[in-house]
Amino acid sequence: MKKYLAFVLSAALIFALAACGGETGEFVSVPKNSETAVVSRMEEIKYDLIPMVMVDGEIYLDTGRESKITARCGVMDGEITSFVDGSERPSKDGQSNFGSGYGYQRLDENHIDICINGKWMTFVKEGYTEPEAETVAVSRFGEERSVALSAEDSAAVLAVLDGITNWENVTADCLNDCVIEFRGAKISYHSDCGTFNDGANERSFTVTEGEREMLNAVLKKYIALGFEP
Repeated sequence: MKKYLAFVLSAALIFALAACGGETGEFVSVPKNSETAVVSRMEEIKYDLIPMVMVDGEIYLDTGRESKITARCGVMDGEITSFVDGSERPSKDGQSNFGSGYGYQRLDENHIDICINGKWMTFVKEGYTEPEAETVAVSRFGEERSVALSAEDSAAVLAVLDGITNWENVTADCLNDCVIEFRGAKISYHSDCGTFNDGANERSFTVTEGEREMLNAVLKKYIALGFEP
């Protein structure tokens, strides 16, 4: 890539000098070492790397995501105490390539949150591959066309479904207005009363009012809830 850029810059230099010489009718020679000079200049140019930090001998990379954790303790697990240029990789613990003085907290063995300018940003261990987000789809009851929810909205719906531990062993007698598809399963949902009906397993569950309001706020982004008169 550098050789290509050097060639392009050299060609441009030759053209410019030739043009200048053409104005006086004189030939202008180009030094033979011009390409070497251009390559030398390219070597001096540095490019910033992705923000990263070294903690316990491991490099953690900025995901660009603000942490979703809202309640956390005020005790830091550590602090970034030194930094290198943005074009370099940290080489010792507590060192970053974007500054110092930032506190951090460990989330798990693969993630840390760093407080940067009042915002908690999530960093992931280098080499760790984030699992693909689970996707939830929703459709109007009785309609085949379904719409996939965003990763954030899918996670919100799954958090409610995964939190159900005491299903009623009977389906509820209510008017379902939408169907939720997830992990290869389909369950019906009545947005007016907040009831899930799992017909395949003959069970049902009614969420809390707060959960119903949250679910409805998410689902109505994608489909119309309720029934038209």
